[in-house]
Amino acid sequence: KPLLTLAEGTRAVAGGDYRPLPEAGTRDEIDALTQSFNAMTAQLGEARAQVLSREAELERANSFLSSVLANISTGVLVFDPRFRLITANAAAADILGDEVLRSSGVAIDDLPAIRSIAVELRTQFEAELKDLAWQHEFEIDRGDAGGLVLLARGSRLALASGLGYVIVFDDISDVISAQRAVAWSEVARRVA
Repeated sequence: KPLLTLAEGTRAVAGGDYRPLPEAGTRDEIDALTQSFNAMTAQLGEARAQVLSREAELERANSFLSSVLANISTGVLVFDPRFRLITANAAAADILGDEVLRSSGVAIDDLPAIRSIAVELRTQFEAELKDLAWQHEFEIDRGDAGGLVLLARGSRLALASGLGYVIVFDDISDVISAQRAVAWSEVARRVA
């Protein structure tokens, strides 16, 4: 009977039930085995509780990060080690166009919105090997839609698949336009 109880306990553990087995109270090998089994199931139960707690904590952190990324006005693009897009936030789509959100897995050279500066972006990451971060202004010609000036910051990012890249950027086209207008008005004032 004690062996059948241990066998049932083993099946219960396989099903996720970590309740301890009743100990026979004898001082033989079966009692020692039952005590060891109960100690093992207690450890498994604690480990499972820790895993569930960490999963819940990770889910909360991911939810918080997703919420932050969704509500900032700065565009964020994350690339894998081979410069394929992993994710983009809503602000990136607002600045670069909606196709960015549908381009997961696409190489940086094939992203229509930034194709013209892809080589420059790669060069920035390669040139800043020591500092691990960079900041640069990029101009994107969008044809009839006019130009776009981005102030971008890039950094390496540790990913499960290796070293990835993150680019954070703002559209500063209006700021640049305003600076040019002020400069030209100053030139006109001096000429007058």
